[in-house]
Amino acid sequence: AEGRFRFTTVKPGPVPGRGNSLQAPHINVLLFSRGLLIHLHTRIYFDGEAANAADPLLSSIEDVKVRDTLVARRADGSSQSGTPAHYRWNIVMQGDNETAFLEL
Repeated sequence: AEGRFRFTTVKPGPVPGRGNSLQAPHINVLLFSRGLLIHLHTRIYFDGEAANAADPLLSSIEDVKVRDTLVARRADGSSQSGTPAHYRWNIVMQGDNETAFLEL
């Protein structure tokens, strides 16, 4: 196994949040792995999405480096007109660039 994953989906729209808030478009990720006693929750947000600035979860993460672990970056060449968007997002289980996992 190379430790890679890929999926195709339609980019989600804004999601209703608590009260009258809107959450930025995101994909929920639930991670299971050998050696983990419980599964891990995280999210994938999309780079360049204007709604990211007002998203309640992203706004609650003060450390920019940690917040950035939740944001998928547009892959090279996918911004051309008529070309499907491709994003790259890495899951890092531990270390300096560890992905932010959520307590739900």
